[in-house]
Amino acid sequence: KANYIREKKGFLNTDFRVSDIDNLKVESDFVDCVISNCVINLCEDKEKVYSEIFRVLKAGGRISISDIVQFNELPSWVKPIFYATWVAGSITSEKLKSILKNVGFELYTIIEEELTEEYLAKWGHKLDLKKYIRRGKILAVKPKN
Repeated sequence: KANYIREKKGFLNTDFRVSDIDNLKVESDFVDCVISNCVINLCEDKEKVYSEIFRVLKAGGRISISDIVQFNELPSWVKPIFYATWVAGSITSEKLKSILKNVGFELYTIIEEELTEEYLAKWGHKLDLKKYIRRGKILAVKPKN
């Protein structure tokens, strides 16, 4: 469907490839921008994911990622309840910044925003997740060598 839309709209500089997020089927230093929406939290080894993203980005390439970040650590009893969701896999902004720095990003920021009541109500649980997590906009640039 993505390729169909690309052809229909004439997006000639766009390519879609199927691969795992921690093992991208893309050459090194090839991609201008990587975008992701609430996927990386589902990955166990986030540093491996961000390393792979860094590898495929061109110098000066950037990421624009939306994901959930913790600002208070989730209680251990909560994690099994949300094991298969974006909640259990979330990490703190500080940990995420450390990962971004470790893999080589020099310019990065995480903008945190509160989750809306409407969004939280969709999960149908009694835990007030607003005490623990926020929506994070993760922006970073690979240094120009």
